[in-house]
Amino acid sequence: MNQDTEGKMPFEFVPVALRAWTVRQDREQVDGDKPRWRPTQVVRTSPHRTIVLDCETSADRLQQLLFGSWRVFIDHDDAEPGTCCIEEGFFYADDLPERDPDGFAELRDFVRHHRAEVTPGYWRQIRLLPRRQFVEEVVFHWGYRNQATIVGYNLPFDLSRLAIKAAPARGRNRGGISLQLWDHNGQEHKYRPRLLLRHIDRYRTLIQFSSTMDRTQFFRGRFLDLHTLAFAHSDERGLSLEAACGRFGSPYKKRAVAHGVINEEYIAYCRDDVAATAALFRATNIEHRRHPIDLPPQNAFSAATIGRAYWRRMGIPATAQRWPDFPAETNGIGMAAFYGGRAECRIRRVELPVAYVDFRSMYMTCNALMGTWPLITADHLKLVDATHEVRSLIAEPNLVDRCFDPTLWPRLHTLVEVDPNGAILPVRARYEAGSDTWGIGVNPFQSDRSAWYPLADVLASALLGGPLPQVRRAFRVVGEGSLTELRRVALCGEISIDPKREDFFRAAVEHRHRTQTANDLDEKHRSRLDQFLKVLANASGFGSLAQFDRHRDTERIPIKVYADNTTFTTTTSTPEEPGEYCMPPIAACITGAARLMLALLENQVTKAGGSWMFCDTDSMAIVATRRGGPIACPTGPLQDRHDDPTVRALSWKQVDTIVDRFCDLNPYNAEIVKGSILRLERQNYDTRGRRRELRCFAISAKRYQLVSPDNSIAKRSRHGLGHLLNPLERTPNAAEWVDQAWTYLRTPDSDFAWLDYPAVSRMTVSSAEALHWFSTLNADLPYAQQIKPGNFLLIAYPDPLDPAGAQPVAPYENDASQWLALEWIDRNTGLPIRILTQPIDGTQRPSSVHVRTYRDVLNRYLAHPESKSLAADGQPVRADTTGILIRRPVRAIQPITYIGKEANDLDARAIGLLTDTAEHTNTYEPDDHEWTQLVVPALRTMPSAEISARSGVHRRTVQRLLAGKCTPHAQARQALVDCAIERAAQHVGRLRRTEKPPTLLYRYITAQKAVANPPN
Repeated sequence: MNQDTEGKMPFEFVPVALRAWTVRQDREQVDGDKPRWRPTQVVRTSPHRTIVLDCETSADRLQQLLFGSWRVFIDHDDAEPGTCCIEEGFFYADDLPERDPDGFAELRDFVRHHRAEVTPGYWRQIRLLPRRQFVEEVVFHWGYRNQATIVGYNLPFDLSRLAIKAAPARGRNRGGISLQLWDHNGQEHKYRPRLLLRHIDRYRTLIQFSSTMDRTQFFRGRFLDLHTLAFAHSDERGLSLEAACGRFGSPYKKRAVAHGVINEEYIAYCRDDVAATAALFRATNIEHRRHPIDLPPQNAFSAATIGRAYWRRMGIPATAQRWPDFPAETNGIGMAAFYGGRAECRIRRVELPVAYVDFRSMYMTCNALMGTWPLITADHLKLVDATHEVRSLIAEPNLVDRCFDPTLWPRLHTLVEVDPNGAILPVRARYEAGSDTWGIGVNPFQSDRSAWYPLADVLASALLGGPLPQVRRAFRVVGEGSLTELRRVALCGEISIDPKREDFFRAAVEHRHRTQTANDLDEKHRSRLDQFLKVLANASGFGSLAQFDRHRDTERIPIKVYADNTTFTTTTSTPEEPGEYCMPPIAACITGAARLMLALLENQVTKAGGSWMFCDTDSMAIVATRRGGPIACPTGPLQDRHDDPTVRALSWKQVDTIVDRFCDLNPYNAEIVKGSILRLERQNYDTRGRRRELRCFAISAKRYQLVSPDNSIAKRSRHGLGHLLNPLERTPNAAEWVDQAWTYLRTPDSDFAWLDYPAVSRMTVSSAEALHWFSTLNADLPYAQQIKPGNFLLIAYPDPLDPAGAQPVAPYENDASQWLALEWIDRNTGLPIRILTQPIDGTQRPSSVHVRTYRDVLNRYLAHPESKSLAADGQPVRADTTGILIRRPVRAIQPITYIGKEANDLDARAIGLLTDTAEHTNTYEPDDHEWTQLVVPALRTMPSAEISARSGVHRRTVQRLLAGKCTPHAQARQALVDCAIERAAQHVGRLRRTEKPPTLLYRYITAQKAVANPPN
C-alpha cells in the first residue's frame, strides 16, 4: 500500500542513536592504598523468625504514625512459614498519650480486653509498646540480632512511619533514602543500623540495614514486601491487599472504618490487616516453595528473577563466567543491532472494521523456531562467516516462501553489516520535532556509514519492498558442545523439563497448552499452573538476554564503549552492568525475528490487497469485514464510483487464509499446540463464541481502541493514560474511567463531569530528590510533622503557557472533587501555591499556577502525532491528520549518538518527573566528538585567514587546530564554533525552528561532500 508514494519521498535528516556495550575501566588499587574495611555478614538459618507488621496513620497530609500492630512467628521444620505465632502486640507513636489521650485510652482498653491466640488453644497477653521500645525489642532484637524476616504489604511505607529522621542515602545507595530508627541521649545511636531504601519502581524497593560501629555483628536484613512478591508470581501490577489475598487463595474483606480516628473498630481493622498479611505471607510462601529454586522470597523482585533462578537450577552458569573471552567488540555489534518491538499506526483517527490477530507467545515461538536454547546451553560460542550465504538469501526470488520455511529460522542468529541504501529498516531516531526522546521506527533509511542489523531485519526489508540493503559482511553465532552438568528441573514442582534433551522455550509453551486442556486438574490448580507458565514464558523470552542494570556512583567511572565498528573511552556516573545471562548478539536476533514475523504478516495482507490499522509487537488490526470490499477512508489509495478515497477490506475468509499460512511456522508438537501460531484474538468473538465485526480507532503507536458491534469496548490501550488517577468519585475501578476517556476520544461531543477536574497522578516520596522538594516546608519541624518518605502525593501538570513555571504537588486525596482545594506546594521552591483550571486569560494571579484538566490531557492525547510516519501527501503528521499514513524516509545525521538502556525510571518519566533524556538514559560521547566530526570539517572549507579574521584566533593557531595538533581553549573554541555555524548558514540556509546547530553543520558538510564527489 502506497509503496510507490513512499519511494518518491525525500529523505529527511534526523539524529540517530545506537545502543552500546560498555566495560568498566576502574583503576586498580595502587600499592600503599589502604583497603576499605568491609564487614562480614554472618547469616543464621534455623529456626527462622518472621515479623509481620502494619501501621495506621493520621488521615491528613502528614500521614504520621498513630499506632500499629505486629506479630512474631517462629518457623519449625514441620510447619509452613508464618504459622506458629509466639508474640502479638500493638505499638503507638511516642507522643500519642499527649497528642491524643482519648485514642491512647481506646488502644489501652482494647489490649486489656483481648488476648492473642499464639498457638491453637493457648492464649497470651497482647503487648502494648511505645514506638521507641518496639523498634528496640522487636525490630532490633528479632529483626537484626535474630535475623527475622520483616514482612509487610507496601513495607517501605510502614518502615518510614517508624523512623525518627530521614536523609539522602550515600555511596552505592545514592539517590535512595536513609532512615534513622534509634537514638541515644538525643543523638543517633552508633550501635544501631539505619534503614536504607532504594526505589526501583512503584512495585519494588531495595531495603537493607546499614553497617554500624559494632564490628562484631553485621546483617543486611531480610525485608519482604508482599506487594513485590505478589507481583513477581502473578505479573499483575498494583494489587491491593484484598486483591492479593484473593489471588493467592486467602480471601480477605477489609472493614469499612473512618481512618485517622482511634476507636475499637479502627484498632480491630489494623489487627485484621496484620492477620490478613500473615495469611498472605503463608500463601505466597507456599506458592514460592513450589518452585525448586534457590531464591529467597525477599529476592524475588519480578517474574524474570524467578526465570533466571530456574536457569541457575538447571546448571547454566552466568554468561561472563562461562564465556569470559567472548569479544567485547561482538557484544558492541549486538547492542548496535538491538531494537525493541515494532509498534506503528498506519490508519489514523478513522474508525474502520478490523480483524484483530496476534502471534502465540511471540518471543518463545521465535526462540523455538530459531533454536536459541542450544546456544544458551552451549559450552562454547564461535562466530562463523555468513557473508556469501546472506547475499544469496536476500536475492532469492521466492524469499517469502523461504521465510515460511522453518528450516530457515535456525540461521537467523546472524548479524549483518549493511549499507542501508534507502531500505526499510529499524531506525532509532529523534522523530518528534523539538523532542529529546529516542523512538524506534521501521522506515526507509539512508546513512553515510554502514549499520549492523539482525539477518531477520534484512530479510524483512526485502519483504516490505523498496531497495535492498547492500551486504558488506555477516557472521552467525554458533554453539559448540553442551554444558555437561545440566540438571532436570520440575517447573512449579510438577512439570519436568530436561534441559539436555528438551528445548526450554518449546516445552514451556507446550506444557501450558497441555495444562489448559488437562481434565485431571481442578479449576484452581489449572489456573495457577497456567498463570505461572504464562508469566515464565513472558519473562524468559528474551529479557534475561538483554538485561542491564543502571547504577549510580558517587564519582564518574571510566568506561570503554563498544558499538558497531566504534570503540572509545569516556566516563559516566551511572555505569550500566550486564545482567547474569546478558548476551546482546542473541537478544538482538530474537527481537529481529519478532519484527520479521510482523513483516511477513504485513506482506501477506498487502499481497491480498488489504490494509492494516496498527501493529504492536505481536499483534495487528487488519481492515476486514465479513465479505470484504472497499471502505471509505480519507487519503485512501483507491477510489469508489464517486471518486471518494477508500481502502479495501479483506474478507474474513481471506484473513483466515493468512492465519492458516502461519501453520507452517508452528514449532510445537502439533497434537498439543494445534494449528497456526497466528490466531484471531478472543475479542473477535462474542460471549457465545460467534464471530463478530470489531471496529478500530487508532491515534498513534500503542494508542488504540477496539469496539464491539453493541458499541461496548472490547479492548483499549492505557498507554499514555495509565499514570493518571481515576477521577470517578467513589468508583475504585480504574478501568471504568479509561473506558469513558476512550468514549470521549471517539466522540468528543460526549461529556463527563470529571473532564474538568485537574489531571493528577499519584507518586510516593521514595527518593532523595522527592524528599528535597519539601526541605523548605520541613525545615525546623519535628519528623512526625514533616512530609516523610513513603508518603503518597498528588502531582498536577502545569499548563505550558503558564509563566509561573511552578510544579505543584499535594498530599494524597482520593476524592477528585477535593483536588482543587488541597494545600498544594511548588516542588521547585517548597512554597504554597494554588492550582487553577480555568483558561489562561492573560493575567497571572499571585502564588498560583494553571494546570491541565483531564479534558486538556485527552485533547492532547487525541492530537498526539505519529511522528515516525508521514501523511499521505508526504507532509509531517499534524494534530488533525487523519487517514492513511506512509513510512517516513530518514537519513542519519553524523556523528551517530551512542546510548545506554532506554527503559530506566519508567514511572518517573510517565508522571513527568523526568523530562530530560540525560536523567534516565546514558549518552556516551568520545571527547570532542562534535568538534572533530562537525566543526573542524566545516572550518576546513574556509581559508585559514578568513577564519582568523572572523574569530580573532591567530592564523597559525587556526592551522594547528585544523591539523589536529592542538585543542582550543573555551573562548577560542566558542568563537570558532560560531564561525563554522555562520559559514554553514550562508551556504545551506538559516536554522529551522526545530533544528539545533549540529544539524545545520551536518547538512553543510554533507552538501560539500556531494559537490566534491558528484554522482556518476
